[in-house]
Amino acid sequence: MAFINNNKNTKSSAAALLPSLWQVHGKEISERLKSADKFIMEGNLEKAKTELESVKAIDPRNVYAHALEERRSTMERLKDNQQLVGTTKTADEVAAKAEQSIAEILRIVREWHDAEIAALVTILQQKREKLQADLEKQL
Repeated sequence: MAFINNNKNTKSSAAALLPSLWQVHGKEISERLKSADKFIMEGNLEKAKTELESVKAIDPRNVYAHALEERRSTMERLKDNQQLVGTTKTADEVAAKAEQSIAEILRIVREWHDAEIAALVTILQQKREKLQADLEKQL
């Protein structure tokens, strides 16, 4: 014998009998959201991510979890950008030091080159003088 229920509120009556998600997990969700918010403020973005993933596992549509996740991911991007700027600054400092070193090496090479040229000029002048003296002797 089949039971026929013509009551239009059957769905809402059944839903009323089931405990709501908030009644079962409300305290846990609330605590995890608070922890996630605290971790974000402290800059501990990995722990915040873990807490938010736990909330979304229980309640995938939780708007607070999604809002905090957006804030956490924005903070993570900002942190990455700051690290990149720090790396760029360090790279600029290294490049400046390299330029100074290259300039110093070039200065030393020029001095050495100038000294070598002066020595060669002196040798050539001495040879020229010797050749002139030899020519004068022959004449």
